[in-house]
Amino acid sequence: MLSLRKPKADRDEAALQDAFYGKLAVQGIADVFHFVNAQSGFLSALTPLQPRYAKKIADDDSLMAVIVARGIGYGHAGIAIDRHGDPSW
Repeated sequence: MLSLRKPKADRDEAALQDAFYGKLAVQGIADVFHFVNAQSGFLSALTPLQPRYAKKIADDDSLMAVIVARGIGYGHAGIAIDRHGDPSW
């Protein structure tokens, strides 16, 4: 009979990882974005692809919302629908 088990070194490493991450405070993604932007200013590097069609300059919260939406596969159109309740606006 064959059995599969983790080697002892892997369990020790997992315990070390758990101990490390257990010490970190839980933070919202928006707080992380605000901190990183304050340190690096990365949001200022994001410019609209077609600025002549933009109705307004994108604010930081809108940029972060689009980044998160694209990261989870939701898309910016999904945010517009949820935010305004009507996809035709």
